[in-house]
Amino acid sequence: MNRKILIIGSNGILGRHILEKAITAFGVENLVISDYKEVRLNQQKKQIKSTFGNEPLSKVIDISSEESIRSGLIDIDLVIVAIQQEVPLIQKQCIEKGINSIDLSVKPSFISKTLELNRIQGIKTIQLIMGGLFPGLSGILAKEIYESSLQNQPIDIGLLQSSNGTNGKSGVSDMLMIFDKDVELLKEVTIEKHSGYSYKKKFEYPEPFGIKTHRLANFIERDYLKEYGIKSNYWTSFDRPSLNTIISILKNLCFLKLFKYPQISRVLSSLITKQNKGDKNEFIGLSAKSSNNEISIVLTSDYEATASCTIAFARIILNEEKEIKGIKFPFEIFTFEELKQDLSDVIKEIKAPNMV
Repeated sequence: MNRKILIIGSNGILGRHILEKAITAFGVENLVISDYKEVRLNQQKKQIKSTFGNEPLSKVIDISSEESIRSGLIDIDLVIVAIQQEVPLIQKQCIEKGINSIDLSVKPSFISKTLELNRIQGIKTIQLIMGGLFPGLSGILAKEIYESSLQNQPIDIGLLQSSNGTNGKSGVSDMLMIFDKDVELLKEVTIEKHSGYSYKKKFEYPEPFGIKTHRLANFIERDYLKEYGIKSNYWTSFDRPSLNTIISILKNLCFLKLFKYPQISRVLSSLITKQNKGDKNEFIGLSAKSSNNEISIVLTSDYEATASCTIAFARIILNEEKEIKGIKFPFEIFTFEELKQDLSDVIKEIKAPNMV
């Protein structure tokens, strides 16, 4: 392969995982890393060379500047965006230059602004959004279970998170703000309203997890699945019951509302992330099920599995295996069968009696 892949945000936690997977999949010589700080960019290049014996190309890119982005996209075939934008400047430039992109943001306002770019006539590339594990692979599994289930039956999506995971304080803060929101439970003909992270449901995973109790939460992927006629309910919890109890207490005391204030958020997030000291196991679980079908997966870790999903999407897009174009979600383009081989290194166990 002689295609250049630009990773924007390659020095962040998720960006470093994506970079490592990209090196394995495509080789250092096909990668371009970027940062808005040249000193930090040069340090990362040296680290890569010391580990892999070769260094990638690099570009200083300021994602708030259209001119900087435009210059950075020269001679690039695919862009992976592992950093939060407020507005989709990168996607806009990629459309103009005929470059494919994959973005991992889950911020609702950004997703909405990016979808507006579908109004542009004659888009000839794929601009993938929410291109990771959860959301991303979760939506793909939801769609496949829905298509094999009874008509109009809601699909239940479960995410078992690791209390030993490497989520940063900002990731914890974002998650807890989601838990604080009220959520609708979609049924076949009715809708129930519940307080976030309070209504419970049991999910069964392969070992080492077994049966786990999840809580209903307001994740945005379900809203876009619903637009495609797929009813779904999203559930999550941590593998350590004590952590779920702490979160429930914080919510009942209205402390989760304080996470919108940055200084308070950092303190409270630190208290929660300190709970993860101990066993280094970072396994997570992902499940999609209906009354007559299910798939449950145990994966090695959140960030690593997310990075593997992103690279699997990238490989298929670069191979030009898809004719669909525009701003799209993974569930509109990919199937689990297409991705399984690329995800084999992060899937520890899988249970799918009617699918695999």
